[in-house]
Amino acid sequence: MLAYKFGAKTIIFGTTAVFQWWIDGYGIPPESYIPELHVSFPVGSKMTIFHKTATALISLAQHAARYWYMFPKLDELGANYLGQMPSVSELEKRASLVLMNSHFSEELPRNLPPLAIPVGGIHCKSTVSALPKLTIS
Repeated sequence: MLAYKFGAKTIIFGTTAVFQWWIDGYGIPPESYIPELHVSFPVGSKMTIFHKTATALISLAQHAARYWYMFPKLDELGANYLGQMPSVSELEKRASLVLMNSHFSEELPRNLPPLAIPVGGIHCKSTVSALPKLTIS
């Protein structure tokens, strides 16, 4: 809301890999072969009907909570403190860049739109220095 109010570009930092509810806001295509983050899924195995059903139900619950509870509350707060503006669901779709704390080596492969950039591990150095010698006194 503040980015809209001040005419700035919106850059979002997601602290995890892609959640199913990012699909609407950032144009990430839904992929039925990728389980929702909250569903326990053994890596390297195929999704069972349980995994697919759990992913669908969790996604529906997240969408419902966002559109019927969170967005109306946020829209009300924005109108009270910042004046009239587009809804939060509309503002979310105007994001210029989405940085995601994920890395392709940790996830199943997925399609991402150009605005979604995985930056997991960006803090890691390409060279590693030796650990200091341990002295026991």
